[in-house]
This record gives sequence, structure tokens and C-alpha cells, in this order.
Amino acid sequence: MPSGPSDLDTDQRVLDADETTGSGRTADLSDGRAAAAAEAAVTALTDTLRQREAGLSPASDHHDDTARLRETLRGYRQFCQNLADVSQQLRLPLAAGR
Repeated sequence: MPSGPSDLDTDQRVLDADETTGSGRTADLSDGRAAAAAEAAVTALTDTLRQREAGLSPASDHHDDTARLRETLRGYRQFCQNLADVSQQLRLPLAAGR
């Protein structure tokens, strides 16, 4: 299973090549290659989101530090906005011809 962005990029290039060549590699796709690439992409995204979320937690137990609290809240707000943006992007229709 792909473990990083470069592996996912490679999977995308393979899928794009399959789409443009049309014949020879289509059988590979029907054998689950496209599904495996999609699953790998979802797993990589989920792992990245979990790591980012874990990094948002305050590093210390000093909850009375107003500046640290504000910084933490800004991080959570940006994280949630990024998730909303990704969610919106995933709802958009696929580009014509793809």
C-alpha cells in the first residue's frame, strides 16, 4: 500500500495513463487497481489528518496561559476550516472528460 505522497502521485499517473491508453491496462483496473489506489489515498489522508490533529493539542498543562490558548484555538479553527474546504472540494462534480 502506498505510504506517502510520492506513492500516491505514482498511482495517479498510472490511473491517468490507463485512462488515456484505453485498452491494454483497463483489465488491471477492473482487477481492483483503481480501488486500491483510492483506498491508499484515503488512508494517507486520514493518517495526515490524525497527525495534524494530534499536533494541535497544547504541549503543556498550563491552561491559564491565555496566549497559548489563543494559539491553540487558532490552530483548531484553521484545521477545521481546512477540513471544510477539503469536504467542499470533494463534493464538487468531476471535471468534464474525467
